[in-house]
Amino acid sequence: MKIEQKTGRSVAMALIALVITGLFISGCSAVRRVELKTVFKTVSKTRLVKLENAKFVRADISMDVGELRIDGKANELLKAKFRYGSKFGEPDVEYSVRSDTGDLVVRSPEKKPSVWAPGMENRWDLSLTDEVPIELSIDLGVGSTILALGDLDLEELDVSGGAGKITIDLAGDWNHDVDVSIDQGLGSLELRLPTDFGVRVDVDLGLGELNADGLKLDGGDYVNDAYEDARNVLDIRIDQGAGDIILKLVD
Repeated sequence: MKIEQKTGRSVAMALIALVITGLFISGCSAVRRVELKTVFKTVSKTRLVKLENAKFVRADISMDVGELRIDGKANELLKAKFRYGSKFGEPDVEYSVRSDTGDLVVRSPEKKPSVWAPGMENRWDLSLTDEVPIELSIDLGVGSTILALGDLDLEELDVSGGAGKITIDLAGDWNHDVDVSIDQGLGSLELRLPTDFGVRVDVDLGLGELNADGLKLDGGDYVNDAYEDARNVLDIRIDQGAGDIILKLVD
């Protein structure tokens, strides 16, 4: 009889413990749901920056994580649309003009998200002007990037990426040399190049596959047919640790 009572008491205590544990987990889950609701809250902001009297612009874009898109269709110097989780904070936008040169900075805020989970959004859609020459520097962390730069009066392009997918469209009506440097650790790169403008690509790829259909080797570099007689050239240097690279000629 005592054994049965002891067993019954043990069962009862176990049931009580399970109930308490269940309530605790349920409470934690409720708190977690509240936290996630705050984390996943999406904020949308638009920023416009006027060119002022600048005749040349240096633009420095720095993004830690997320999705970045840049084109050259803005009426002002910059039209930016940001969509980000509230925990990310609003990106910093700074612009100053000294003499005839404008310095534009768009960067991730110093405040970093305390929680990261799939589904958190951080997307920047940036449009730049084609009215003045631009020297563009882009520093990426992790994410996907689409750069449609053929409409810009691009003087120089420097892209540095940690890990992710990068697509760069340089098919445009260039009338001067353009220096391009792309340095990525891990990911994939697709580079769209003009057919009728001279192109030279120097590729250093650690591990991965290179597809350069339509280009030919010339002293270790890849060139298109227009390169031989070109007065001006897209001079491109690619340094990638691992991943696939696609060089594609487009009309």
